[in-house]
Amino acid sequence: MNIKTITFSPTGGTKAVADILARTLDPDPFDIDLTDRFADHEQVALAADDLVVIAMPCFCGRVPVLAAERFAHIRGNGARAVIVAVYGNRDFDDELVELADLAVAGGFRVVAAVSALAEHSIVREYASGRPDEADVAALRSIAERIAEKCARNDDSVPDVPGNRPYKEGPCGGNVPQASSDCVHCGECAEACPNGAIDPEHIETADPDRCISCMRCIAICPRNAIQIDGDETVTNLNRKIAEYSKAVVDGRPCFHISLVIDVSPNCDCRAENDAAIVPNVGMFASFDPVALDMACVDAVNAQPVMRGSAADGGDVHDHDHFHRIHPETDWMSCLEHAEKIGIGTRAYELIKI
Repeated sequence: MNIKTITFSPTGGTKAVADILARTLDPDPFDIDLTDRFADHEQVALAADDLVVIAMPCFCGRVPVLAAERFAHIRGNGARAVIVAVYGNRDFDDELVELADLAVAGGFRVVAAVSALAEHSIVREYASGRPDEADVAALRSIAERIAEKCARNDDSVPDVPGNRPYKEGPCGGNVPQASSDCVHCGECAEACPNGAIDPEHIETADPDRCISCMRCIAICPRNAIQIDGDETVTNLNRKIAEYSKAVVDGRPCFHISLVIDVSPNCDCRAENDAAIVPNVGMFASFDPVALDMACVDAVNAQPVMRGSAADGGDVHDHDHFHRIHPETDWMSCLEHAEKIGIGTRAYELIKI
Protein backbone atom coordinates (compact mmCIF):
# COMPACT_ATOMS: atom_id res chain seq x y z
CA MET A 1 0.00 0.00 0.00
CA ASN A 2 1.55 3.27 -1.17
CA ILE A 3 0.76 6.34 0.94
CA LYS A 4 0.25 9.64 -0.87
CA THR A 5 -1.26 13.03 -0.09
CA ILE A 6 -3.19 15.51 -2.20
CA THR A 7 -3.34 18.84 -0.44
CA PHE A 8 -4.45 22.42 -0.99
CA SER A 9 -2.80 24.24 1.88
CA PRO A 10 -2.00 27.92 1.26
CA THR A 11 -0.92 28.69 4.85
CA GLY A 12 0.27 25.26 5.95
CA GLY A 13 -2.40 24.16 8.43
CA THR A 14 -4.12 21.71 6.11
CA LYS A 15 -0.83 20.12 5.06
CA ALA A 16 0.17 19.77 8.71
CA VAL A 17 -2.97 17.71 9.35
CA ALA A 18 -2.47 15.63 6.19
CA ASP A 19 1.18 14.96 7.06
CA ILE A 20 0.31 13.71 10.55
CA LEU A 21 -2.16 11.21 9.09
CA ALA A 22 0.06 10.11 6.22
CA ARG A 23 3.37 9.95 8.10
CA THR A 24 1.84 7.73 10.75
CA LEU A 25 1.72 5.11 7.98
CA ASP A 26 4.75 6.14 5.89
CA PRO A 27 7.56 8.47 6.99
CA ASP A 28 7.97 9.85 3.47
CA PRO A 29 4.63 10.01 1.63
CA PHE A 30 4.48 11.41 -1.90
CA ASP A 31 2.71 14.80 -1.96
CA ILE A 32 0.65 16.33 -4.76
CA ASP A 33 0.38 20.08 -4.12
CA LEU A 34 -2.74 21.68 -5.58
CA THR A 35 -1.53 25.17 -4.67
CA ASP A 36 1.22 24.85 -7.29
CA ARG A 37 -0.18 26.75 -10.25
CA PHE A 38 2.68 25.60 -12.47
CA ALA A 39 2.04 21.88 -11.97
CA ASP A 40 0.28 19.86 -14.66
CA HIS A 41 -2.31 18.03 -12.59
CA GLU A 42 -3.69 16.31 -15.68
CA GLN A 43 -0.58 14.12 -15.61
CA VAL A 44 -1.34 12.84 -12.11
CA ALA A 45 -2.71 9.31 -12.05
CA LEU A 46 -3.03 7.13 -8.96
CA ALA A 47 -3.18 3.34 -8.69
CA ALA A 48 -5.60 0.94 -7.03
CA ASP A 49 -3.05 0.00 -4.36
CA ASP A 50 -2.56 3.63 -3.27
CA LEU A 51 -4.00 5.09 -0.08
CA VAL A 52 -4.38 8.82 -0.65
CA VAL A 53 -5.00 11.44 2.04
CA ILE A 54 -6.99 14.20 0.30
CA ALA A 55 -7.00 17.27 2.53
CA MET A 56 -8.62 20.63 1.82
CA PRO A 57 -9.17 23.78 3.92
CA CYS A 58 -12.70 24.92 4.58
CA PHE A 59 -13.64 28.12 2.75
CA CYS A 60 -17.01 29.18 4.18
CA GLY A 61 -18.17 25.60 4.50
CA ARG A 62 -17.08 24.51 1.02
CA VAL A 63 -14.09 23.12 -0.83
CA PRO A 64 -12.13 26.05 -2.33
CA VAL A 65 -13.21 26.47 -5.94
CA LEU A 66 -9.65 26.59 -7.24
CA ALA A 67 -8.78 23.39 -5.37
CA ALA A 68 -11.85 21.60 -6.73
CA GLU A 69 -11.00 22.65 -10.29
CA ARG A 70 -7.45 21.33 -10.05
CA PHE A 71 -8.44 18.17 -8.24
CA ALA A 72 -10.91 17.35 -11.03
CA HIS A 73 -7.95 16.76 -13.39
CA ILE A 74 -6.49 13.98 -11.22
CA ARG A 75 -7.34 10.35 -12.03
CA GLY A 76 -7.96 8.17 -9.01
CA ASN A 77 -8.06 4.84 -10.86
CA GLY A 78 -9.64 3.10 -7.89
CA ALA A 79 -7.21 4.34 -5.23
CA ARG A 80 -8.48 4.36 -1.67
CA ALA A 81 -9.05 7.85 -0.30
CA VAL A 82 -9.14 9.41 3.14
CA ILE A 83 -10.92 12.74 2.76
CA VAL A 84 -10.03 15.46 5.26
CA ALA A 85 -11.82 18.74 5.92
CA VAL A 86 -9.66 21.21 7.86
CA TYR A 87 -11.36 24.21 9.44
CA GLY A 88 -10.33 26.95 11.82
CA ASN A 89 -13.49 28.32 13.33
CA ARG A 90 -17.10 27.23 13.64
CA ASP A 91 -17.75 24.19 11.46
CA PHE A 92 -16.91 22.56 8.14
CA ASP A 93 -20.56 22.59 6.97
CA ASP A 94 -20.83 20.85 3.57
CA GLU A 95 -17.13 20.64 2.74
CA LEU A 96 -16.69 16.99 3.68
CA VAL A 97 -19.66 15.74 1.65
CA GLU A 98 -18.56 17.90 -1.30
CA LEU A 99 -15.05 16.48 -1.04
CA ALA A 100 -16.50 12.96 -0.97
CA ASP A 101 -18.44 13.67 -4.16
CA LEU A 102 -15.34 15.10 -5.86
CA ALA A 103 -13.30 12.05 -4.88
CA VAL A 104 -15.88 9.57 -6.16
CA ALA A 105 -16.22 11.53 -9.42
CA GLY A 106 -12.44 11.36 -9.78
CA GLY A 107 -12.33 7.58 -9.49
CA PHE A 108 -11.39 7.22 -5.82
CA ARG A 109 -12.83 4.81 -3.26
CA VAL A 110 -13.59 6.84 -0.11
CA VAL A 111 -12.82 4.62 2.89
CA ALA A 112 -12.55 7.23 5.64
CA ALA A 113 -13.56 10.83 6.37
CA VAL A 114 -11.87 13.11 8.89
CA SER A 115 -12.48 16.65 10.14
CA ALA A 116 -9.70 18.47 11.96
CA LEU A 117 -8.90 21.89 13.35
CA ALA A 118 -6.00 24.08 12.27
CA GLU A 119 -5.20 27.71 13.00
CA HIS A 120 -7.54 30.09 11.18
CA SER A 121 -5.79 31.71 8.23
CA ILE A 122 -7.27 35.18 8.83
CA VAL A 123 -8.25 35.46 12.50
CA ARG A 124 -5.20 33.74 13.99
CA GLU A 125 -6.67 33.69 17.50
CA TYR A 126 -9.12 31.02 16.36
CA ALA A 127 -7.70 27.50 16.78
CA SER A 128 -4.34 29.10 17.56
CA GLY A 129 -1.55 26.53 17.68
CA ARG A 130 -3.69 23.75 16.24
CA PRO A 131 -3.03 20.99 15.48
CA ASP A 132 -1.57 20.69 18.99
CA GLU A 133 -0.21 17.65 20.85
CA ALA A 134 -3.69 16.33 21.61
CA ASP A 135 -4.65 16.70 17.94
CA VAL A 136 -1.53 14.86 16.84
CA ALA A 137 -2.31 11.93 19.14
CA ALA A 138 -5.92 11.79 17.94
CA LEU A 139 -4.94 11.96 14.26
CA ARG A 140 -2.32 9.24 14.65
CA SER A 141 -4.91 7.00 16.30
CA ILE A 142 -7.30 7.65 13.42
CA ALA A 143 -4.58 6.84 10.88
CA GLU A 144 -3.85 3.53 12.60
CA ARG A 145 -7.54 2.59 12.55
CA ILE A 146 -7.71 3.45 8.84
CA ALA A 147 -4.70 1.24 8.16
CA GLU A 148 -6.36 -1.63 10.03
CA LYS A 149 -9.51 -1.18 7.98
CA CYS A 150 -7.55 -1.28 4.73
CA ALA A 151 -5.64 -4.37 5.90
CA ARG A 152 -9.01 -6.12 6.24
CA ASN A 153 -9.86 -5.06 2.66
CA ASP A 154 -12.83 -3.23 4.13
CA ASP A 155 -13.86 -0.66 1.51
CA SER A 156 -17.14 0.27 3.18
CA VAL A 157 -18.09 3.88 2.58
CA PRO A 158 -18.24 6.09 5.70
CA ASP A 159 -21.31 8.10 6.60
CA VAL A 160 -20.24 11.63 5.66
CA PRO A 161 -22.09 14.59 7.21
CA GLY A 162 -23.27 17.46 5.02
CA ASN A 163 -26.02 18.60 2.73
CA ARG A 164 -26.81 18.15 -0.94
CA PRO A 165 -27.23 20.61 -2.51
CA TYR A 166 -24.29 22.25 -0.80
CA LYS A 167 -24.55 25.61 0.91
CA GLU A 168 -24.11 28.67 -1.28
CA GLY A 169 -20.54 29.63 -2.11
CA PRO A 170 -17.89 30.71 -2.67
CA CYS A 171 -16.90 33.42 -0.24
CA GLY A 172 -13.93 35.76 -0.16
CA GLY A 173 -13.44 39.47 -0.60
CA ASN A 174 -10.46 39.91 1.73
CA VAL A 175 -7.79 41.10 -0.70
CA PRO A 176 -4.33 41.56 0.89
CA GLN A 177 -2.27 44.67 0.28
CA ALA A 178 1.44 45.34 0.69
CA SER A 179 2.48 48.01 3.18
CA SER A 180 5.39 50.41 2.99
CA ASP A 181 7.57 47.71 4.57
CA CYS A 182 7.44 45.73 1.30
CA VAL A 183 10.86 45.38 -0.38
CA HIS A 184 9.45 43.88 -3.63
CA CYS A 185 11.26 40.57 -3.17
CA GLY A 186 8.56 38.85 -5.22
CA GLU A 187 8.08 35.80 -2.98
CA CYS A 188 4.35 36.46 -2.69
CA ALA A 189 3.89 36.75 -6.46
CA GLU A 190 5.79 33.50 -7.02
CA ALA A 191 3.84 31.58 -4.37
CA CYS A 192 0.31 32.86 -5.05
CA PRO A 193 -1.78 29.78 -5.97
CA ASN A 194 -3.81 31.68 -8.57
CA GLY A 195 -1.26 34.18 -9.87
CA ALA A 196 -3.20 37.09 -8.40
CA ILE A 197 -0.09 39.19 -7.65
CA ASP A 198 1.75 40.90 -10.49
CA PRO A 199 5.50 40.81 -9.69
CA GLU A 200 5.84 44.25 -11.27
CA HIS A 201 3.00 45.70 -9.16
CA ILE A 202 3.08 43.88 -5.84
CA GLU A 203 1.25 46.62 -3.91
CA THR A 204 -2.10 44.83 -4.16
CA ALA A 205 -3.51 41.54 -5.41
CA ASP A 206 -5.91 41.35 -8.34
CA PRO A 207 -9.37 41.18 -6.69
CA ASP A 208 -10.71 39.17 -9.64
CA ARG A 209 -8.10 36.43 -9.11
CA CYS A 210 -7.46 36.61 -5.37
CA ILE A 211 -9.17 33.75 -3.50
CA SER A 212 -8.42 35.19 -0.03
CA CYS A 213 -6.26 32.18 0.86
CA MET A 214 -3.73 34.36 2.78
CA ARG A 215 -0.65 32.54 1.47
CA CYS A 216 1.02 35.86 0.64
CA ILE A 217 0.64 36.99 4.25
CA ALA A 218 1.94 33.68 5.58
CA ILE A 219 5.11 33.60 3.47
CA CYS A 220 6.10 37.30 3.44
CA PRO A 221 9.55 37.48 5.10
CA ARG A 222 8.96 41.05 6.32
CA ASN A 223 5.32 40.74 7.46
CA ALA A 224 4.60 43.52 4.99
CA ILE A 225 1.29 42.21 3.63
CA GLN A 226 -2.00 42.66 5.38
CA ILE A 227 -5.72 42.88 4.82
CA ASP A 228 -8.01 45.74 5.64
CA GLY A 229 -8.99 45.05 9.25
CA ASP A 230 -12.26 46.94 9.03
CA GLU A 231 -13.26 44.95 5.95
CA THR A 232 -12.42 41.71 7.73
CA VAL A 233 -14.53 42.57 10.77
CA THR A 234 -17.49 43.50 8.57
CA ASN A 235 -17.21 40.30 6.57
CA LEU A 236 -17.00 38.26 9.77
CA ASN A 237 -20.11 39.95 11.15
CA ARG A 238 -22.00 39.28 7.93
CA LYS A 239 -20.98 35.63 8.02
CA ILE A 240 -22.26 35.36 11.60
CA ALA A 241 -25.64 36.59 10.34
CA GLU A 242 -25.60 34.13 7.44
CA TYR A 243 -24.71 31.19 9.69
CA SER A 244 -27.52 32.23 12.03
CA LYS A 245 -29.96 32.24 9.13
CA ALA A 246 -28.89 28.69 8.26
CA VAL A 247 -29.85 27.61 11.78
CA VAL A 248 -33.22 29.36 12.13
CA ASP A 249 -34.49 29.46 8.54
CA GLY A 250 -37.71 27.51 8.16
CA ARG A 251 -37.75 26.40 11.79
CA PRO A 252 -40.02 27.64 14.62
CA CYS A 253 -37.71 29.42 17.06
CA PHE A 254 -38.11 31.43 20.24
CA HIS A 255 -35.06 33.33 21.46
CA ILE A 256 -34.05 34.25 25.00
CA SER A 257 -31.09 36.43 26.02
CA LEU A 258 -29.84 36.99 29.55
CA VAL A 259 -28.19 40.40 29.70
CA ILE A 260 -26.15 39.75 32.82
CA ASP A 261 -22.41 39.77 33.48
CA VAL A 262 -21.83 41.61 30.19
CA SER A 263 -18.13 41.05 29.59
CA PRO A 264 -15.90 43.31 27.47
CA ASN A 265 -14.74 40.50 25.19
CA CYS A 266 -16.38 37.75 23.18
CA ASP A 267 -17.22 34.58 25.11
CA CYS A 268 -14.99 32.70 22.65
CA ARG A 269 -11.92 34.29 24.27
CA ALA A 270 -10.04 32.17 26.76
CA GLU A 271 -9.78 35.13 29.16
CA ASN A 272 -12.19 37.92 30.09
CA ASP A 273 -12.72 40.77 32.54
CA ALA A 274 -15.25 42.33 34.89
CA ALA A 275 -18.74 43.20 33.67
CA ILE A 276 -18.93 46.57 31.93
CA VAL A 277 -22.49 47.50 33.05
CA PRO A 278 -24.89 46.42 35.79
CA ASN A 279 -27.08 43.41 35.11
CA VAL A 280 -30.08 44.38 32.96
CA GLY A 281 -32.38 41.35 32.87
CA MET A 282 -33.95 38.78 30.56
CA PHE A 283 -35.12 39.50 27.00
CA ALA A 284 -37.22 37.24 24.78
CA SER A 285 -38.61 37.44 21.25
CA PHE A 286 -39.57 35.40 18.21
CA ASP A 287 -37.38 37.84 16.21
CA PRO A 288 -33.65 37.33 16.89
CA VAL A 289 -32.63 40.57 15.18
CA ALA A 290 -35.06 42.69 17.19
CA LEU A 291 -33.93 40.84 20.30
CA ASP A 292 -30.24 41.62 19.71
CA MET A 293 -31.03 45.25 18.90
CA ALA A 294 -33.04 45.63 22.10
CA CYS A 295 -30.26 44.03 24.16
CA VAL A 296 -27.62 46.35 22.70
CA ASP A 297 -29.79 49.40 23.29
CA ALA A 298 -30.42 48.30 26.88
CA VAL A 299 -26.72 47.81 27.56
CA ASN A 300 -25.83 51.19 26.07
CA ALA A 301 -28.48 52.85 28.23
CA GLN A 302 -26.70 51.65 31.38
CA PRO A 303 -23.96 53.51 33.24
CA VAL A 304 -20.56 51.85 32.94
CA MET A 305 -19.12 50.01 35.93
CA ARG A 306 -16.30 51.87 37.62
CA GLY A 307 -12.95 50.25 36.87
CA SER A 308 -14.27 48.14 34.00
CA ALA A 309 -12.91 48.12 30.45
CA ALA A 310 -15.69 50.54 29.45
CA ASP A 311 -14.68 53.06 32.12
CA GLY A 312 -12.53 55.33 29.97
CA GLY A 313 -11.99 56.08 26.32
CA ASP A 314 -14.11 58.63 24.48
CA VAL A 315 -16.65 59.93 27.01
CA HIS A 316 -18.82 61.15 24.12
CA ASP A 317 -19.04 57.64 22.68
CA HIS A 318 -22.23 56.25 24.20
CA ASP A 319 -21.79 52.91 22.43
CA HIS A 320 -20.07 50.94 25.19
CA PHE A 321 -19.00 48.17 22.81
CA HIS A 322 -17.46 50.61 20.33
CA ARG A 323 -15.73 52.43 23.16
CA ILE A 324 -13.98 49.21 24.20
CA HIS A 325 -13.33 48.00 20.64
CA PRO A 326 -13.24 51.03 18.33
CA GLU A 327 -12.16 48.84 15.41
CA THR A 328 -15.35 46.81 15.46
CA ASP A 329 -18.72 47.43 13.79
CA TRP A 330 -21.29 45.23 15.49
CA MET A 331 -24.15 46.99 13.68
CA SER A 332 -23.00 45.49 10.36
CA CYS A 333 -24.12 42.08 11.66
CA LEU A 334 -27.65 43.24 12.46
CA GLU A 335 -27.91 45.26 9.25
CA HIS A 336 -26.97 42.20 7.21
CA ALA A 337 -29.28 39.97 9.26
CA GLU A 338 -32.16 42.30 8.47
CA LYS A 339 -31.17 42.46 4.80
CA ILE A 340 -31.20 38.66 4.37
CA GLY A 341 -34.55 38.32 6.09
CA ILE A 342 -33.83 36.95 9.55
CA GLY A 343 -35.80 39.71 11.24
CA THR A 344 -36.01 43.45 11.77
CA ARG A 345 -34.13 45.90 13.97
CA ALA A 346 -37.37 47.72 14.80
CA TYR A 347 -38.97 46.55 18.02
CA GLU A 348 -41.47 47.37 20.75
CA LEU A 349 -40.15 46.76 24.25
CA ILE A 350 -42.74 45.33 26.63
CA LYS A 351 -41.55 45.30 30.24
CA ILE A 352 -42.92 42.70 32.63
